[in-house]
Amino acid sequence: MMGSGFINHLKKEREVVNLFREQSACTPDLALTPSRLHPEWVRYRPELNKLISQGVVQRAAENLYFLDENRLLQVRMNRFKWGLVALLMVCLLVMTWLVQRK
Repeated sequence: MMGSGFINHLKKEREVVNLFREQSACTPDLALTPSRLHPEWVRYRPELNKLISQGVVQRAAENLYFLDENRLLQVRMNRFKWGLVALLMVCLLVMTWLVQRK
């Protein structure tokens, strides 16, 4: 199922964010290497790469990363906004279909 894969990806993404928060790696001064986040950090590599590309996890120095809470909020708000737009489009399509059925 495509939906379950997306949900698993979001869960792992949330786990990565929580790992940074648990280690207090939320500023460049407190940046950590991925191996200090979790002993099996390789299993989080795809999610970590995505968070890096979105700017949520930023590089402080060579192989040192930290969580940018402000950017995380921006990404989540943008995701929420587009989810609402998609929901509105589905509602409009259903309403159009119902009106044309009469």
